[in-house]
Amino acid sequence: MLHYFSVSNFQSFFEESTISFEVPRSKAMKSRKWVRRSRADDVLIATATSLFGANGSGKTAILKALQFLEWFTKDSFSDLEPDELIPLNQHFASPTDAVSEFEILMEDSNGELWRYELSLTPKMVMHEALYRRSQRFRYVFIRDFDKSTSSYKVKQQGFGFPSREARHIRPNVSFLSAARQFGVDEARAVLPFDLISNLPSANSDLRDNLITRRLAEISDINQFGKNEKLREQIISEVRKWDVGIKDIRVEEIPNAGNVSARYRLLGVHETDEGIIGLIPFDEESGGTRAAFHLIRKLIYALEQGAVAVIDELDSELHPELALNLASMFDDSKLNAFGAQLIFSTHASILLDHFERFHAYFIEKVDNESIAVRGDDITGLRADDNLRAKYESGALGAVPQL
Repeated sequence: MLHYFSVSNFQSFFEESTISFEVPRSKAMKSRKWVRRSRADDVLIATATSLFGANGSGKTAILKALQFLEWFTKDSFSDLEPDELIPLNQHFASPTDAVSEFEILMEDSNGELWRYELSLTPKMVMHEALYRRSQRFRYVFIRDFDKSTSSYKVKQQGFGFPSREARHIRPNVSFLSAARQFGVDEARAVLPFDLISNLPSANSDLRDNLITRRLAEISDINQFGKNEKLREQIISEVRKWDVGIKDIRVEEIPNAGNVSARYRLLGVHETDEGIIGLIPFDEESGGTRAAFHLIRKLIYALEQGAVAVIDELDSELHPELALNLASMFDDSKLNAFGAQLIFSTHASILLDHFERFHAYFIEKVDNESIAVRGDDITGLRADDNLRAKYESGALGAVPQL
């Protein structure tokens, strides 16, 4: 589970901004929904965190920062060519040699705490370190670029990366990602977190993103057809929010020659008289199609105890359906492994169900974004109507028309 995440000089966030998932123990708490006790510390962790703000305020940028960090620590070694720039989207007003910084605190499935730090430019990593807490935090590895020698200094404690290879890792890749490729067992055990997202890939152009999304849709369909447990879970959810669908079927599309088999989805509709109609999913409503693929991602996150990063959770969905999806992360049976949902939304109705610490309000001032958690807003009391305050503009993060 994530405890906090901070970033600076990434897209519209120039100064450091921190998204914390730790919540206070307070008698003022109205409920303990979407809250899980940490196995590492005597603190409570939010299993759902929402981002509110006007269009262009920076909500998606925060989500992309998390996605970038996950991609860089896992796949930068295999995805980037030796001389390729790191696809790091810095603030447009930052100097060309400016550094972007990331930090994350997380606990693993055994309840151990890990802190990971990363400082880099589009050309190279300047600092990378991983710490593990026993009685206090001790470094697992530290990798720093020494400008005087134009080389890296690397320190390790039980990490297992051969020293010669470790010092000569390419400057545009993560030490963790490289260690995975070299078969370092410890690297596979301590990767920061598992993330599932509806965002385009962190390292692909528009064409690749469109292909990736299409392949993801095909993967969803294939998994739906082969995994009966998954199929039952998705259909159960679909019936809650689509008043017409009774079932979903997978149909093979006939192919000529040696072309690989292809499949499509059919929505099963039935009248009160028992007349059954099969409607291709491409002809179902946009909300039905979007929710099908979104539910698949959320169920995967719940099954794996992963972090679900969802941009515009309420896109093409009724707000009550968005609330229903978020509620899956408050269900102790569905969420047995501490999965977390982090999402952007414009559905202010969700604020009727959240505590102040479940909501971040994102504001952009002079082309710089800031993120403020509800319980850090001066003058906002626990018994205030959070939704009414937000909709009136008292909390900022709304369009100025």
